[in-house]
Amino acid sequence: MADQYEELLKAHTAPGELFEFEEVKHSNGVTYREFTNPSVPSTLRAYLDFGLMHPDKDWLVYEDERYTYKEIFNKSAQTANALIAAGVQKGDRVAICMMNNPEYIISFMAITGMGAVVVPLNSWWVPTEVLYGLEHSDAKIELA
Repeated sequence: MADQYEELLKAHTAPGELFEFEEVKHSNGVTYREFTNPSVPSTLRAYLDFGLMHPDKDWLVYEDERYTYKEIFNKSAQTANALIAAGVQKGDRVAICMMNNPEYIISFMAITGMGAVVVPLNSWWVPTEVLYGLEHSDAKIELA
């Protein structure tokens, strides 16, 4: 399995491929891998849009639920529209306090896709911790 992964990685990151990268040492002394192909999405929103190249493929599987990328993308657009209707604007903070489930991913995509900022709160927190997170994050709204 590891050999198969390495083969796929080499095939997709080879020179001229979409995910070609190079090692770049930054001024802080840390070396990063950076994509060199200008077709690779450069923003989170562009990355989310990138998934629409395969809209009808299964993209998210949760327990016995299966969703295509297009289904999740559409649900996130509906959620973003609901947030806009509730007064959320680009740059506003929106808290998410829920389990890792499809609704979390949909909410995350909606918030970032509209240019707002996700404030992730731990769903295992006790109420006083959640209140502390909300009071100190300046979240305009919480999704739970």
